[in-house]
Amino acid sequence: MAKQIRSGFTLIETAAVIAVGTVAFTQLAPMANKARLSARGAGSASNLMQIGQAAGMYGVDNADRIPSYSWNGGAGSQTGRYTLPDGLMYTARSDIDGAGIQMTEILQRRTGRIDGDFKIDVNTNRLWHRRWSHLVLLDYMNSPFPDALFIDPADANQLAWSANPLDYALGSTVPYANDVAAGFDPDNGWSAESVRQRWAFASSYQTVPAAWQSDGFAEPSYTPVSETPHLFQVNGFGQSGVELSDGRRFSEVRFPTAKVYMFEEFDREQAGDPYFGYDHARPEKLMFDGSVNTFASGDANISVNNREGKTEWRQTYVPLDTFPVPLGGLGDDTLLSQRFRWTFAGLQGMDYPTHIMPSNQPSGRRR
Repeated sequence: MAKQIRSGFTLIETAAVIAVGTVAFTQLAPMANKARLSARGAGSASNLMQIGQAAGMYGVDNADRIPSYSWNGGAGSQTGRYTLPDGLMYTARSDIDGAGIQMTEILQRRTGRIDGDFKIDVNTNRLWHRRWSHLVLLDYMNSPFPDALFIDPADANQLAWSANPLDYALGSTVPYANDVAAGFDPDNGWSAESVRQRWAFASSYQTVPAAWQSDGFAEPSYTPVSETPHLFQVNGFGQSGVELSDGRRFSEVRFPTAKVYMFEEFDREQAGDPYFGYDHARPEKLMFDGSVNTFASGDANISVNNREGKTEWRQTYVPLDTFPVPLGGLGDDTLLSQRFRWTFAGLQGMDYPTHIMPSNQPSGRRR
């Protein structure tokens, strides 16, 4: 009789294989997750480096100006009157109005949405510079609208919104399209359709206020408020007195290697996606010399509110709807320094002390 050859595993052997596989998975999964996060961080750093190069080219072609809105206000005169692609004329009575009208012109022209249900509407009631000033640079680059270059690869929300620019109706996933739970920024302006339709074109990277307004010593400027980090207030003279259209220049930056230009609002490569104001957060930052780093926020100089003097400015992080919540959960009232967003002396100031730069310059992300 021929000898039978057994194939397959016994139950004991199968159990042993599963056990070994489980142990290997538990050891390799954290490593794979770390590698994935590191790759996303590298992608974000690459984005910022390309943005820095494009901004430098913009400056060369535009009298050294830092990319930002340039349309101005001029009540009662031809200055401040602009005709948009939809054929309508709008009058800007302040530089805030001018920015809102210019932003609409860019979006209408680049998307072709000048009529119908999805027309890009004018909105002059918001300060569009912090989260949307990159649209000026995007238009200069002749890039598609929207463009993933301005999105952190780990920012799943922004990636989803940009992939579906017409999906902003009530019930969609964009901020303030649904009932908002307590603990989120309660300002009702976020729910306006003209705001919701713009989220597809937002950026994961914020531009520091000093890049688009005065340093605030003698001139009127926008300053932070204690209730929310998403809204600003005017430091004297009223909105019409804040000069935004003339633009800042790269030559005004006194310490380019130590001054932040753009930064990730959230460090999405750490647990909890910490808001940049937490001391341990290490968001990617584009400096004015074109370099990118992940220096800890806690190593930066303190933030200062010109309205409050030279003392440190600290405030609670209140999230926008759908944005990462505070590390202590909704309602967490921990006061955080706003660091490089509001550094004393604006473009003339220094965000990171010089002794931090050479010793802590990372070759990649550090955890």
